[in-house]
Amino acid sequence: MKIIHSMAFIVLVSLILCSSAYAEKVCPKDGESYPDSAYFCGKHGVKLISQKEKYKEQAYKEAENNESAITVGNEGIILWKEYLKDYPGHARALKKLATWQHRKNKHLLNNKWVSEKVYTRHKEEEEERQAEEQRLSFIEYENGTVLDTRTNLMWAAKDNGSDINWANAKSYCENYRRGGYTDWRLPTQDELAGLYDANKSQQADCSSSYQNHVATDLIHLTCFYLWASKTNGSAGAAYFHFINGKPYWDHQSTDTSNRALPVRSAK
Repeated sequence: MKIIHSMAFIVLVSLILCSSAYAEKVCPKDGESYPDSAYFCGKHGVKLISQKEKYKEQAYKEAENNESAITVGNEGIILWKEYLKDYPGHARALKKLATWQHRKNKHLLNNKWVSEKVYTRHKEEEEERQAEEQRLSFIEYENGTVLDTRTNLMWAAKDNGSDINWANAKSYCENYRRGGYTDWRLPTQDELAGLYDANKSQQADCSSSYQNHVATDLIHLTCFYLWASKTNGSAGAAYFHFINGKPYWDHQSTDTSNRALPVRSAK
């Protein structure tokens, strides 16, 4: 009984001393720290730590969070070397660094760390597979149309071929009659984005300095900017950039380098 009373007295004295050192007197839940203090709450009450220790732990947790997104071994090495510059000798960080040094020049592939050679070969094979899959997904018809079986969209095999503003592009598409269909329209930006492939190049007729990046050679674009259906009031309209693969807005009256590519939803 005396031992229990003695322990209780020691804890009580510790709490009183800690409370006198800081404005806050009550701990939050176990393990939580006050952002403006140099102590945290543990199972046995208040435990004093230095501000440096507190910042070190915060930096460590932040590094651990960043570590979870790393897929290249060398990046993990850089991360923990940077941490150890600020907090040299940190045991857990040194252990982390040693782990990542074993992954030097390796890549994370299917939850396994593999060599640069294996990763590069896998990447090349995957690109070839995707290219072949993409090639097979487009079907060319003799009536000047191309069907994308991935999206079930039917496209004109080529754009209008000359500069055109948004209103005339809309009219061109809605009056397009290839294949005997009457439901042609201007595509959306997302539909145009589905035709973009940064790994494929197609010379633009309107400029020898630039190349379009179109997913299939079965669809020919004569210039870079393709009008889309969405408008912004009576003045603005959307278009898609087939050089950098990004959506943009422009004045509906603009026509320089703009084209119209009809599309319809295949039944």
